[in-house]
Amino acid sequence: VTSIIGFLNVFSFRVFLEHTLQIRPGGEVDYQMHFTAGAVIQAALFLLTNLAAVVLKRIDTYAPVAPLVHVMSFLFLLDLGSEFRIKMLEREMDWKHLRILQGIGVVANAVISVLMAVAGAGTYALLVPTMLVMIPPLVDLFFVQRWRPTWKWNRATFGAARDYGCTRMLSALVLWGRLLMESTFLVRLSGFAIYGIYGRALGLAAICCLKIPSLLTQSLFPVLTKLDPGSGFSSRACTLVFCSVAWST
Repeated sequence: VTSIIGFLNVFSFRVFLEHTLQIRPGGEVDYQMHFTAGAVIQAALFLLTNLAAVVLKRIDTYAPVAPLVHVMSFLFLLDLGSEFRIKMLEREMDWKHLRILQGIGVVANAVISVLMAVAGAGTYALLVPTMLVMIPPLVDLFFVQRWRPTWKWNRATFGAARDYGCTRMLSALVLWGRLLMESTFLVRLSGFAIYGIYGRALGLAAICCLKIPSLLTQSLFPVLTKLDPGSGFSSRACTLVFCSVAWST
């Protein structure tokens, strides 16, 4: 399920929304247009995910995961408001506000996961609570900040974000395409149980080796985009981040 959702997420509005961080300080970000594009993309992915679940139902080997894929399709709808608010805060570099919202989501995820597991929810206890992480930013956007979409759209103006997103999408497609193929063939060959052990091993390795670098790059990327590209200071900063990632890994 994670591989399927991750692969489809490659085509989500996130890669286009990330372009808002590339706009230099003082430049105007047209959030309304990004939200309009995001709503169309996320709605299409929601439908596509449910279509994939229908196909999985017809294949005996993968039929058990079809209901889970149906449920996780709602992730794309929740992600629209959540990621939108996160990118707003990252551009403003309002880290305190952002970490509070993320912290609430992480704690809720952990608590609900345990409660659902104890209640006998099985695999749903692993997947469904992950969507709770998206609720605090979404609530903050629509109910605390009272932001409302106007459904503005201009194809020409969106061109820069489109080109940036398509470039990012191609690199992500290679990564998640490999993971999807890997999971598909391993489940076919060895079943869900053995693949589960393999997945846990990869998860532990990622926590040990990649947790610090991933958090580091996520936190520093919005800061790096504020630097003048090609300047000596920008080059030194990017080199330092690259070395820090390599050393911590």
